Amino acid sequence: MSVVTRFAPASLTAQQYDDSISRIQEAGDFPPDGLDYHVCFGADGNLRVSEIWDSREQFERSVSASCRCSPRPASIRANRR
Repeated sequence: MSVVTRFAPASLTAQQYDDSISRIQEAGDFPPDGLDYHVCFGADGNLRVSEIWDSREQFERSVSASCRCSPRPASIRANRR
């Protein structure tokens, strides 16, 4: 069953988002297997990310792999909600 994930990183700017996506695309890690849709929206400095995954397992596998292999840039802080 498909799942929706939503992220609200604290103070995310368009430049930070663009830089991060460019880095993971260049590394060949985006889009990961199982990711159907990825959108970033909102005002600069207050961006949100929503994704639709084929399954919860594929989302969790991707997050686990990305945490081990490509740490989040220090300039992007996670905001847990």
